[in-house]
Amino acid sequence: MFLVLPTKRGAVMVCSSVCALAVALVNVNLTTSVVAACLCGITVSSLLLALFSLYNVGLERGPSGDGFKAAKLSLPLVVTNRSRRSRQALIARETCPFTGEKRLNAIIDPLAPGERRLVDRLVWANRRGHFELSKVALIGGDPAGLFYRKKTYKLPTELMIYPEMVKLPGLPLSIRGRAQSFTAGEPLGVSGIGQEFFGVREYRPCDGVRFIHWKATAKQRKLMIREFEANSVTQVDVILDVDRRYACGDPINGNFEYLVTVASTIVQHLAGMYCHTLFITGYGMGITKIRGDAIAIRNQVIKTLALATPMDVTLGDLIETELGYFQPNSILYCLTMSNPDSFREHAELLLERGVDVRWIYAPKANFPRGGAAQGQEGPETEVAEKDMAAPDNVLEPFVVRKGMNVAKVLTYG
Repeated sequence: MFLVLPTKRGAVMVCSSVCALAVALVNVNLTTSVVAACLCGITVSSLLLALFSLYNVGLERGPSGDGFKAAKLSLPLVVTNRSRRSRQALIARETCPFTGEKRLNAIIDPLAPGERRLVDRLVWANRRGHFELSKVALIGGDPAGLFYRKKTYKLPTELMIYPEMVKLPGLPLSIRGRAQSFTAGEPLGVSGIGQEFFGVREYRPCDGVRFIHWKATAKQRKLMIREFEANSVTQVDVILDVDRRYACGDPINGNFEYLVTVASTIVQHLAGMYCHTLFITGYGMGITKIRGDAIAIRNQVIKTLALATPMDVTLGDLIETELGYFQPNSILYCLTMSNPDSFREHAELLLERGVDVRWIYAPKANFPRGGAAQGQEGPETEVAEKDMAAPDNVLEPFVVRKGMNVAKVLTYG
């Protein structure tokens, strides 16, 4: 489909032409006739130029892939001028719901006869999820800017915007007081991600390249990996709270989005290490549980996080579904929007079992829309303060706020 419409100056020109023509018909003389003829000639010629501005111009999508939130994404277009004449500058317009702009406009410089050009459109994605793009509008016009023609091309495509992942300098995985021993009481060395050299073994698909022992590889004629004394854990679990009652509803900078970023950052960092991971969250119509080597489940977890939304699943439901799975000498990252006493009970039980519980709490009141309100208190603030007030000698959460650096949050302990 296509439309030819006047711009603001074009509307003024049309009205002027109509008025001049009416005056010339009522008061017939040389001056009024010449003025009316000039105005009508300019208007009609501009209309025809706008009408043929997109003649023999083709548009198609270029190769593109998925992207990440808070990162640039390329959405290329291929524009073809099939005419033997040059084409003036055009505008490609598309609605992209995952960007901060309502409409994405890209200027296409004048096209030479027969030219085929790749227009690389770089956008900043600020929303995660699965998106379907359908229509792209090409806009041309006349040199005077009185009229423009809009032609819509149906170019369906799908893409996934994955959650933001912050690069970490390191993730503390040591558990203070950890001990594994023989029955005789002597320390037992186990392989892990520590600093003391433990031994060499054959390469596994989940191993990081930086741990390859090149001398042993050359001697054995197969890839060999260095192992280290396990002063760090080999199992790290992550629970992401999805209870919609405590989500602030902001799809860009809300508390749920912040926790999604934290979860994806943890999983991405663990994928470069040799450890086992269990990821639990609400997804679809229920609860999803993904377990395995961190590098093996990384893509599945990131895709789940890209599509995760707040839902009617409580934090207690998530924990109780695998309460017996959390093993001693492991770390559990619990990312919550709520601060119920029932979770404290579960956390105390896990601590007694030897699980290092790391509780990151993002209350709704700490993520106001448009920034923090100065000197303003409301029901949400009162609830958050009540939740954070906990008795002595119990597990305290690490409370985060809007804009807090994720890397610093994850390296607190």
